[in-house]
Amino acid sequence: MINPLYDQIAFLPGLLGRLQNAGVYDMDNALFPDLWQANTAQFRSYMKYYISDHRPFWMQVGV
Repeated sequence: MINPLYDQIAFLPGLLGRLQNAGVYDMDNALFPDLWQANTAQFRSYMKYYISDHRPFWMQVGV
């Protein structure tokens, strides 16, 4: 669930124990499905120049 490749993610004390679910939003495939499926490698190369390669990280925390 927690990926060591992501940095600068802060947790409050005790929050990790309440973590229910987490992930990364795959906006490439969601926003440009036809281009993504046609040539994924070329698409990634092109998009990294114009859009940050950082993807939104989300998490669900029990309250």
